[in-house]
Amino acid sequence: MKSSLKTAAALLALLLLLSGCAANIPADTTDAPVIVPPGPGETLPVPETAAPETEPAATEPPETEPPADEIPTFKADLSAYEAYMAPADRDGYLLLVNKTHPIAADSVPADLVYLPQEYAVYTGEWRAQMTSVAAGAYTAMLTELCANGYTDVKSTLAYRSYATQSYLYHNYIAEEMAKNPALTKEEARAIVETYSAPPGTSEHQTGLCTDMHNVYNRPDLELEDFEKTDAYLWLRDNCWKFGFILRFPRGKEAITGYQFECWHFRFVGRYHAKRIYDSGLCLEEYLEQLNKN
Repeated sequence: MKSSLKTAAALLALLLLLSGCAANIPADTTDAPVIVPPGPGETLPVPETAAPETEPAATEPPETEPPADEIPTFKADLSAYEAYMAPADRDGYLLLVNKTHPIAADSVPADLVYLPQEYAVYTGEWRAQMTSVAAGAYTAMLTELCANGYTDVKSTLAYRSYATQSYLYHNYIAEEMAKNPALTKEEARAIVETYSAPPGTSEHQTGLCTDMHNVYNRPDLELEDFEKTDAYLWLRDNCWKFGFILRFPRGKEAITGYQFECWHFRFVGRYHAKRIYDSGLCLEEYLEQLNKN
């Protein structure tokens, strides 16, 4: 499908959430805490990981662990965020949610926190949220992005509830049919599903991803124009250092089920993000490869 279809729908979502129309969208906000960057000499709390109840009896010498990946070099002091970018629960953020791997309608992350206001578009009641570890890693990424001179990128959409996704999805179908009355509902649905997930199949509901760009206040630009910016190129090449991947890369549309999205980044943790980046695989391909090994 033409790129303009995705652009129109994506911009519609942004306008709905950032305008008066947002009042009609089910609220996603809670009384979640806010991720606050640490001050000089301060550190963020280390994410807790569940310890095993009992130690298994050793029957044979444990295998030698491969050496840990080297910590990337940053311009900003991100030492307080290291436990977020490279969480101890290395495989705990590989959750796959897509059209063939749905998530329960009542699934809500227990540890949602608000993103720092300087790194997210807040309007009225709309405030971007991610799970606590992903939010800490996102804060580190935006801190470093600013340190490299790109100060206008912000999150526009992060966690979305099942209800909000349902509202947007069905609104997109109505919009497509209004633009082209000759379309049947199924034809309109097929168009919409190239750029919007049916309710229960959006990974926004996991709180592990965010839409981020610098064209949110530029009505003369489309979302795709973010790809032409130096900020996007920096994020594309460096997001893995913070545990993020470009979730819907170009050339993987037949596998991911969605058109290329230069604004959609997903947290998986640095260990896996580095390997996904180095391999050129999308998340579906990478997980399939892991399952075979």
